[in-house]
Amino acid sequence: MSSCKFYLSFENSIYKDYISEKLFNPLTLGAVPVVIGPPRDNYEEFVPADSFIHVDDFKTPQEMAEYLTLLDKNQTLYEQYFNWRKEYIAESSYFGLEHACRICQYIRSYTGYRVFKNLNQWYFG
Repeated sequence: MSSCKFYLSFENSIYKDYISEKLFNPLTLGAVPVVIGPPRDNYEEFVPADSFIHVDDFKTPQEMAEYLTLLDKNQTLYEQYFNWRKEYIAESSYFGLEHACRICQYIRSYTGYRVFKNLNQWYFG
């Protein structure tokens, strides 16, 4: 993956807050993720807006392909997708592992069953 400029980070399901390692692995390895998943604003709750390309930003697949070709040929434009590295460090494991551990601890200590439509709101209040 580190030899690729772009990585297709297409989630298996499209639900709010469902963002997997498919986004975080390319960020760690130096590729720009091209994402399909929840809306852009949901991704921006977890990673900087200029660190990925969302397919919903384009009207057609052709438009997106032309943009990716432009980035491939223009190193200055391409490198703008790494400006976030001036302030942040990508780590090899993604945030979901930490939350999974906390979720297991919560389930063990709380036996009541409830359904939450927004995990982020539930967990962080």
